[in-house]
Amino acid sequence: MVKEQNMQKFLNQEFAVLNRVRHRNIVEFIGFERSKNAYYFIFELCEGGNFQEYLRARGALPEFEAQKFFKQIADAMITLNREDVIHRDLKPANILLTADNMIKLADFGLARQF
Repeated sequence: MVKEQNMQKFLNQEFAVLNRVRHRNIVEFIGFERSKNAYYFIFELCEGGNFQEYLRARGALPEFEAQKFFKQIADAMITLNREDVIHRDLKPANILLTADNMIKLADFGLARQF
């Protein structure tokens, strides 16, 4: 029962943040479904995988490429700040990439709204 309550708390938090915040560098929330045994969040397709995988495959990034990514992450974080949201779990595995390498912040289960 405790696990179910914790899961519900994280799902509710993620749902609340993603329903409220829209930005080109935050993964788009499309919908939510629940079956008897599972919860399903439906997001935009991010075909590029996550940033952790991207960095592992490429190693150190050239400065111009790192700046491009950093600007996108900063833009998304500024929007979250304006909406009084703190991500609290920002790491390369929670940064997704589109097919054309556009950053999409994801995983708002630990986020806080003020």
